[in-house]
Parts: sequence; C-alpha cells; structure tokens
Amino acid sequence: MKDIVSTGIIKDIKQIIEESKRTVVKNVNTIMLQTYWSIGKRIVEEEQKGNEKAEYGSKLLVTFSKELTKEYGKGFSKSNLFSMRKLFLENQKFQTLSGKLSWSHYLLLLGVGKSEPHTHLLICE
Repeated sequence: MKDIVSTGIIKDIKQIIEESKRTVVKNVNTIMLQTYWSIGKRIVEEEQKGNEKAEYGSKLLVTFSKELTKEYGKGFSKSNLFSMRKLFLENQKFQTLSGKLSWSHYLLLLGVGKSEPHTHLLICE
C-alpha cells in the first residue's frame, strides 16, 4: 500500500482535483459575468423602449431590485443592478469582456471615470 503513495499517484490525483477546482471557479465566474451583462442589457432595453436614450426619472431599478431580492435574495440591490446596466452600456459586446476578471474587478473598473486611463487593467491580469 505504501508503494502506491510513494509512486506519486496521490500527488497526481491531488493535482487533478486542484485543476478541476480552478476550472470550476473560472467557469462559474464567466457564467456570472454573462448573467449580469445580460441583466444589464435587458434593463437598458426596457428603459429605452426602442428609443436611443432612456427617459430620466425611471424607477425601474427600485422595482426590479425589490422583486428580484424577494425571489433570489441578496445580490440584486439597486446599486448592483445599476452596475449591471453600466457593464452592458460600457461593453455592448459580451465578447469584449475579459474572463480573467471577476465581477468584483468589474465593479472597481465601472467606478473609474471615462476620462481616466484604464492602464491598471494590465495589473489585474
């Protein structure tokens, strides 16, 4: 029995498990990002109702937040929905988003003004 452990099989199995864990985290992150981008897109579509720009004074985010929080719990605050909306508006093609960045990274980037350079993106990768 000790020969099996000493041959490195356990080490190999541990590496397989660790690689699988990393893959799962990466895939979940990508799916979450795509979900939030899609939610942002849908919110913008509803706000604009076919117009180029949304009407000001819209209370949609408050209404959406209450309903989604009731159904799905935390994560759908008005500010989070606003961030999802902004994610879509600033990245209208999902393919332009980096799968290497998490939602938390994007929340930080969304807070950066358009006039500021995005050179710190290189640091995140």
